[in-house]
Amino acid sequence: MRLSTSQIFSSNLAGYQKDYADLAKTQLQISSGNRIQTPSDDPAGSAQLVRLGQQQAQLTQYSSNMTTATNSLTQEESVLDSVNSNLQRARTLAISAGDGSLSDDDRSAIADELDQIQQQLVSLMNTKDANGNYLFSGSKGNVQPFVQNNADGSYSYQGDQNTLSLQVADSLYISSNDNGWSVFGAASNASQTQTSLTVNPGTDGAQRVYLSQGVITDDSTYSSEFTGDSNAPYTVKIISATEYQIKDQAGNDVTSEATGTYDATDSSAATISFRGMQFSITTDLQDGDDSSAVAGYEFKLEKASDAQTQNILNTIGQLRDALNTPVTDTQSQVDLQDTIASSLSNLTNGMDQVSQTISSIGSRINSLDTLTEENQSLALANTNTQSSIRDTDLAEAASTLTLQQTVLEAAQASFVKIAQLSLFDKL
Repeated sequence: MRLSTSQIFSSNLAGYQKDYADLAKTQLQISSGNRIQTPSDDPAGSAQLVRLGQQQAQLTQYSSNMTTATNSLTQEESVLDSVNSNLQRARTLAISAGDGSLSDDDRSAIADELDQIQQQLVSLMNTKDANGNYLFSGSKGNVQPFVQNNADGSYSYQGDQNTLSLQVADSLYISSNDNGWSVFGAASNASQTQTSLTVNPGTDGAQRVYLSQGVITDDSTYSSEFTGDSNAPYTVKIISATEYQIKDQAGNDVTSEATGTYDATDSSAATISFRGMQFSITTDLQDGDDSSAVAGYEFKLEKASDAQTQNILNTIGQLRDALNTPVTDTQSQVDLQDTIASSLSNLTNGMDQVSQTISSIGSRINSLDTLTEENQSLALANTNTQSSIRDTDLAEAASTLTLQQTVLEAAQASFVKIAQLSLFDKL
């Protein structure tokens, strides 16, 4: 086989260039710390690194979402703690307002403090987060959740009933907020019944017996028994100074289901519990009356057309307005006591609703804490796996580099000697 001089040069140059490239590549692996410089260095490892990189990006996003959710929920929890403190103060004031010895001025002073509490609650319920979005507007962060209706002074909810959910794991989403309707407006309204005088047996036009509007004390019993198709409205009749009778819509006597006594000679109102609600009978005998003057009074007791829920701002507003209304007669006194009783129940229901939300927030924050630890563990394992695939084994690379340098030097030396050979040297 004949080899031309050009072939010899080309072959040796190609070998030299390959050895030099291998040497340069090993040097780069050592200096950069990365074993895989191109996918061709390790196709399987490169593919695995791509998958691991995608997973790491997801874990980073999950971590960011968890931080966002935790910050939002922590702020919401703090706000709701303040809301509950204000509601507790309002409830304390409502209890004190029920003291029959208070004057109109005393009640007006309580109403002034309730007004301040209402304004504080408005501010808290319209709180914004660090990004300028309202906490309690559901998914409508740029919409103020609670706005006062100028027509009657009540407040209405402007947000929606959704929540913002963030993905914190491959198949797990956590709500990072709670909408204002579920927190502040979904509590059961205790004022869902109303009464009206249907028979006044007196001949002078004066009213001697009053029946309160009533408050719901047991939602499930009220829903299943009081408002049945053939039950309401009811007729409440005063039989004598110590007896009353209750009949349902069909005329059935259901008095046996009621608990509580009535005594016309007792100056305090009688409290009757019946089918999940409670009402009071107040007697106002005129001069010259005996206890028999109460016999024959009849009232209609029925479900009111008002909403089944009420937001806490309107509860406080109604109580404030009632306390600012002078008590001038028995009817106005009964109306005041009705409002105080319903407000106490509604404030309690509202506090329960807020407390349930706080409990839910605590559970979500605990879950996020656990998920954060798991995410960090997965991210560390991912980093370690990528390192084991990608990073250069310095000891092995250094040994390889030494060998490649020796090979390159030998190739250089042999090429020089071959290049010096000539047939003339043999003549």
